[in-house]
Amino acid sequence: MKENLITSDTNNDENMRENILFKDVKKMRCIKYLNLFFSIFRAVLELYLFTYFTIFPYSIDGSFFLIILLIYSSLFLPIFSLLNLKDVVSGIFTGNFHISKNVENIFDCIGYNCCGNCCTNNVTSSTYSNLIYSLLTFIWSFYLLYFFLKDYNLYLQYSQKKVFLNNYLKKVLLKIILYFIDSFSLLLQSYFFYFHDYFLRKGQIYIEFYKRLIIKNREEDAELVRKQLPRNIKDFTIHSEQEMQNIAV
Repeated sequence: MKENLITSDTNNDENMRENILFKDVKKMRCIKYLNLFFSIFRAVLELYLFTYFTIFPYSIDGSFFLIILLIYSSLFLPIFSLLNLKDVVSGIFTGNFHISKNVENIFDCIGYNCCGNCCTNNVTSSTYSNLIYSLLTFIWSFYLLYFFLKDYNLYLQYSQKKVFLNNYLKKVLLKIILYFIDSFSLLLQSYFFYFHDYFLRKGQIYIEFYKRLIIKNREEDAELVRKQLPRNIKDFTIHSEQEMQNIAV
């Protein structure tokens, strides 16, 4: 009777750990394709925003800060969006996503980007890069919004130019909304890359999980796990043997 209880508890613990791993595997599969969707969406959005290149609030000033943000929004942001799309497509279809041991925080990422050392398909640096671009785009959006509100007050005062200002302000407002959408999309992609980084850092656990599923003749489940891992599975780290015991099944 006691042995049956012990066996039952062991099986329950094993099933629970297996469910935890499968939950992350399925989440990783969804996140990969969500990341692809948002990468394509953002690339199209940047092309559309380019058609609004000359649309700015009338009251916007010509400060140095504006020039920097203008260069950022018209040059760096579109280039980053296309490179981001290339990395996501390449990572998904060639299975060559990898993690970085040199980039551990946002300051490391800034340093590596400034020095041109940030490797492609690196989910660690992509996490922080998308976060940085999200924050910069938020700033740009609020900057435009501030001058838009000044223009709107001007529009209310000059009714004789009502039609012209109304049409133009609609275009300015649309541009601002699109930049806000872009900043939220970048923030989401930062989370997608963060989870990818988290998943790959536990790669050794999932490799062991994959092997055990093969042993159990659960080839379909094993294939699902294997598809979420890169083709090159040699460079994985694990934090401790205890973690391996706690999570692996």
